Amino acid sequence: MIYQFSLQGVKCAGCVRSLERGLSGSELIDDYSVNFADRSLTVSSEVDAQAIISVVEGAGYGAIEIQGEDDLKRVEEAEQKAFTESLKKSFLALGLGAAMMVQGMLGYMPDLDHLSGIASGAGTGLLTLLVLYISARHIYTGAVTSASKGNFNMDTLIALGT
Repeated sequence: MIYQFSLQGVKCAGCVRSLERGLSGSELIDDYSVNFADRSLTVSSEVDAQAIISVVEGAGYGAIEIQGEDDLKRVEEAEQKAFTESLKKSFLALGLGAAMMVQGMLGYMPDLDHLSGIASGAGTGLLTLLVLYISARHIYTGAVTSASKGNFNMDTLIALGT
């Protein structure tokens, strides 16, 4: 039987490679094709779709079976919602980052040799961690998931670089 899936979490060529390793290592799948451009997977297998989704999840990614127009519409709506959330998080991070940059450029950050400077530095650090948690949590969780499976992708590179 031929199945069509929409993939989640596949963001780079390293992700595709990791997914292909998981698929090729499974005896449940006869043949497969991953299309990175449209984040889709076509699979030939005698097992049901849920078993294939489990293989994809075992590789660290998500999949939704596409059986018709309604499924495509549902995937597009989910992608649009994720994009909107991503924009909100990006603008939050940009706004807070710009505010901290202006504060530093105008000299409003006290020197670190005073208690007020240490408190200000700690506050800035906590604010930075909050921004990273809100806007980039998915990158760090993706990096940990990928590394725990012995694979490395763009999330891993970004996590190591920050």
